[in-house]
Amino acid sequence: MSDSLSPSDPAGGPSSSSTSVRVVIGVAIAFVVVPMIWTAVPAEVSRWYRDAATEAELDSDHEKASEYIERAIQWNPHEANLFLQRARTRLDLGQLKEALEDCNHALELEPENRLVTVYQRLLIHQRKGDHDQALVDADEIVKLSTDQPAASPM
Repeated sequence: MSDSLSPSDPAGGPSSSSTSVRVVIGVAIAFVVVPMIWTAVPAEVSRWYRDAATEAELDSDHEKASEYIERAIQWNPHEANLFLQRARTRLDLGQLKEALEDCNHALELEPENRLVTVYQRLLIHQRKGDHDQALVDADEIVKLSTDQPAASPM
């Protein structure tokens, strides 16, 4: 016996209007969920690799840390902090030219994080023995830190 409140097609299946509603709801969900997954998953996977790189660094396994941070960057190539972490790893591995390139790339991606990045660059210049450039970076750090607004007292 057919329920009079739910229309159905002559073959006894759901009506085309209820099927259309289901399709519209499915498409709407896809338009909301897929972009969220598209942006959230790469960032999350990148964080997993970044954390694994940090663990490897803490264990002084710089080669493994380098592998993990490379993977993190592959998943999220627009994150400046990943390039800074790779610069630190490369500094530990003695890859000074590449470490310096990572610092400069981090500055391009996130110029507002200049103080931290220039400090990292200073360390690389010191290790390279390029003390003149290290002093230039030290001067910039002093200038940047004096340009920062002072924290308000509580």
